[in-house]
Amino acid sequence: MLPTRPAKKTISRYELEPDVTESRQELQEEAEQIETRPDLPEMQAEKGAASPIDSAYAGEVSKFFNEKRRLAELTDAEDTSLFDHENFVAMQQMSLEKLANPKTAREMKPRDAALALADLAGTMAGRNLEIEANVTGDPAIDQASEAEHAQAKKIFMDSCEKLYPNVTVDKKDFGNDLKRTVDGLSQAAEAPLPPDISGEELDRMAEERPQELAKRLDTILHDTGDALQDRSRISFDVEDEQRRKEAGGHLAAGTEMFYKLQLFRDELQERMYGRKDVTKSEAEAIDKMRNAFSGENAEGGQPDEGKEKPAEMTGKEKETGLAVDSAVEQEEKQLEEAEKEGKSVLRTVGPASEALQGIWKKDKALVGRLDLLAERIDNMTKLKLQADQQIEPSFAYRLSMRQIFGELLPAESDALKAAARQESERRHKLAEEKGDKDLEKPVSAERLFIDLMSVLVRDGKK
Repeated sequence: MLPTRPAKKTISRYELEPDVTESRQELQEEAEQIETRPDLPEMQAEKGAASPIDSAYAGEVSKFFNEKRRLAELTDAEDTSLFDHENFVAMQQMSLEKLANPKTAREMKPRDAALALADLAGTMAGRNLEIEANVTGDPAIDQASEAEHAQAKKIFMDSCEKLYPNVTVDKKDFGNDLKRTVDGLSQAAEAPLPPDISGEELDRMAEERPQELAKRLDTILHDTGDALQDRSRISFDVEDEQRRKEAGGHLAAGTEMFYKLQLFRDELQERMYGRKDVTKSEAEAIDKMRNAFSGENAEGGQPDEGKEKPAEMTGKEKETGLAVDSAVEQEEKQLEEAEKEGKSVLRTVGPASEALQGIWKKDKALVGRLDLLAERIDNMTKLKLQADQQIEPSFAYRLSMRQIFGELLPAESDALKAAARQESERRHKLAEEKGDKDLEKPVSAERLFIDLMSVLVRDGKK
């Protein structure tokens, strides 16, 4: 089992020590004066009055983050200096709400909202149904993901439009401009991207194979969105003011390129379907109608005959499935042996696996999801170890798992909570039968998730 570290009492980032409050406020005011953005207009209304606050945008931001805060409800949360989920959400909401007021928006630098925008980019990546690993196959769950993606994207795009008013797509030089954007995003997000393609080939793809290009852009947006979100959370942990500014500037460059790439993706969507906001389900219906008239299937070939063949697992997916099955089998054996001896053991991996299997109906979909979560945990842990040489790898892994747990689909979180309640009830009955108070301790959904992922992550195995 991964070791835990005692909770460490820290001063909130939003509180200042009494003896330095005045000096810090003066420094902040001085910094704000220096960082006033000259590229934004004064935004004056009639008779010189300030423009009204964008209440619609402010309302969207408030609704989104209030819902995000409600859904998280992390159990057994550890108050550490490395990550404070509640303050992180509050920081995001506060920074974006400033953009609703023309006066405060003009005083903001892109880096002031970079952490919030980078995290939103990760939410977009994790809820985009154009990515196979995000599709559960359950209509209700996928519809909820589609709605959350649309909401996160709207806030992200509206915020970036305010922060980066001069960022546009060069439609006359589409291919080369797209190539420059992808190259810039690759450097800023430090995420691996698909093989290099020339601007001329990108132009041809946009004209002749727009759906293929759209899929490529979706993959890039997914991978870089995940990377930006991870770096956002690591940057939030940085206490040194100068380092935080540098991290914010780096993230700002990444979110600007991510925003521009999303503009390219929206341009393709409009070319293919006439609207930028066409959903995946709407696009599939349009494609089906077009293919019915053309006599081709969705990939451009002849109509398929019979039922769709189930996708086969890759070698990595088979390895993941076997690892989970082995852990569940070992847990069941321990349970049987313990019951013979009149004892009991805590079941976590089995209940967690069964709970997620109820969401991801097909084995391939489930192991694909677990692989994706394990990869994110590994990547986030590497960033934590790079940022703090003193932290122990096992503790860094546990913190990363907690953070990823907070970003699970609501349906996944609910299923794990239900499984945790069932396991707690089982142990409660045993406690009454055996008179063993140690069995009374409740099991959390977070514990189930951490124990399951500990089977899969690279260096965090129990």
